[in-house]
Amino acid sequence: MTNPHSIHKARFLTHPASHPSDLPNQGWWEVTLPHQWSLGEPVGPEGARLEAEVGWYRLSLPEGGPRRFLYSLGDYYQEAWLDGTHLGRHEGYFFPWLLELPPGRELLLRVSAPKEP
Repeated sequence: MTNPHSIHKARFLTHPASHPSDLPNQGWWEVTLPHQWSLGEPVGPEGARLEAEVGWYRLSLPEGGPRRFLYSLGDYYQEAWLDGTHLGRHEGYFFPWLLELPPGRELLLRVSAPKEP
């Protein structure tokens, strides 16, 4: 059964910024979730496989009930901000992250996947 409040699209940008205030407004493109840029599916905006170590997801959150959650499986570090407020950090190779979300509309998720030797 599909949750009608699940988010299936996000805006995505590869950028080394460590904080949302350092991100540009241009260059974001729409991706379908789940998304893993290092696998090359879907490919980058020019049709090439992306080799970036840091990617940002921008999600517009729907109105929810009294409780909302982020459930994410990211590689390797993740950090989340909601309307500019830092919510937390998670570490783990595709280990589930469940984070309760306070009221807010724009979720930014930074995923860092350092290159392995």
